[in-house]
Amino acid sequence: MNAVFDKGDEDSFIQGGNYGSYFRLEASGREEPLTTHADHYQFNAAYGAGTYSKGAVFVEQLAYIIGKENFKKGMLRLWNDWQFKHPNGNDVIRVMEKVSGLELDWYLDYFVASTKSVDYGIRAVTPASEPGKTSIALERVGLMPMPLDIVVTYKDGSQETVYLPLVIQRGDKPEEAGKPKRVHTERWPWTNTEKTITIDRDFTAIEKVEIDPSLRLADTNRENNVFLIGGAVEDKR
Repeated sequence: MNAVFDKGDEDSFIQGGNYGSYFRLEASGREEPLTTHADHYQFNAAYGAGTYSKGAVFVEQLAYIIGKENFKKGMLRLWNDWQFKHPNGNDVIRVMEKVSGLELDWYLDYFVASTKSVDYGIRAVTPASEPGKTSIALERVGLMPMPLDIVVTYKDGSQETVYLPLVIQRGDKPEEAGKPKRVHTERWPWTNTEKTITIDRDFTAIEKVEIDPSLRLADTNRENNVFLIGGAVEDKR
């Protein structure tokens, strides 16, 4: 795919078209759960975009949840365990659970068996009460919970990752090669729609805070995913 689309390197994001198709389906109000039998969709367009585009998003986002290396190992194990057979969604998820050590039934339930969508936002980035630290206020706007990779870019050009795994996934994905160093991990209960974290860097050193710059998180509204220090993105709440 990278060769065909001339993306150049292995880490290029080649699923933008499928994500865009899924976002249009979600915004249309005609989306149906992927568990719907092909012959029972009300709209053929919903079947096509759901099966092909949302199906591709499901796979790409799974790699985001468990980590790229775990995903590669899981795909090989899926082939070895199920070649010439007919695995269903539960079989696929179980293989990925064995490889990653994470609990993933929630992902199948939300993204395949429902039409709930992902939308996270950054409400504010402010100096913390403790000198030399910064507070980042986050919110879950959508109904689907997801783990978050939050990348902080500093004025000197360096970057660090804050990782917020869900409590219900029962573990962490490993750090991914080529991504900014992980400096903070904090679990987010799926029942909480808001969360404020504190990082050990001074507010004046920060240039930007962004949720998932890799674009693998199927966030339906990325306008609230970036906070630029200096008022370019304000707390609109």
